Amino acid sequence: MSLYFLVHLAWDWLSVTDRRSLASAMPTMANYATLRVAATHLDLSSLQASRLQTEHIAWPRPSFNFNYGDFVRWLGGEYMGAQRDWDATFDIVDSVRTSSVPPGYPAIDFDCAIQLATEGAPLAGHFECSFVAVQQHERHNNASLTPEAIAHVRKKCTKEEKLSYHILFPRFIWAFIPGLFLALITWIPP
Repeated sequence: MSLYFLVHLAWDWLSVTDRRSLASAMPTMANYATLRVAATHLDLSSLQASRLQTEHIAWPRPSFNFNYGDFVRWLGGEYMGAQRDWDATFDIVDSVRTSSVPPGYPAIDFDCAIQLATEGAPLAGHFECSFVAVQQHERHNNASLTPEAIAHVRKKCTKEEKLSYHILFPRFIWAFIPGLFLALITWIPP
């Protein structure tokens, strides 16, 4: 657990003087204090609207205790697959359960596929990453990417946006999200 997250949990019990001292000593805490003030004045209900109706950039309010899962559940709707007809999907899965698999292909674990669709991935695992390792990844600025590579990355991300949902956070938020892993962008030109 990061020091920043612990300060977040203690914030309500700190005096104004202590908060100011933290904000002046740690730039991340100054950003955090600004976020807390802004979050008290914002109506975030529009973030739950279909993304066809809104183009807001969202971040989890401190009241979510930076629990990304709680934030996504609060967003609901298309972020949780509410637009999908799960009954019809599972009927299709049930209708092909007895189909034979072509020679050389692996067996299909239908129950695992349904669990992945309803619970997300990974289904199990033990993952560890130190705060320092995440901090090093956060500080990496991908300067090795050429302008041409950056254009390719942006084009690819734009294309993938149509198939997924991106939630953008202010960069400093990484320090508050327990269990966060950051992957560096690597790009192999076509």
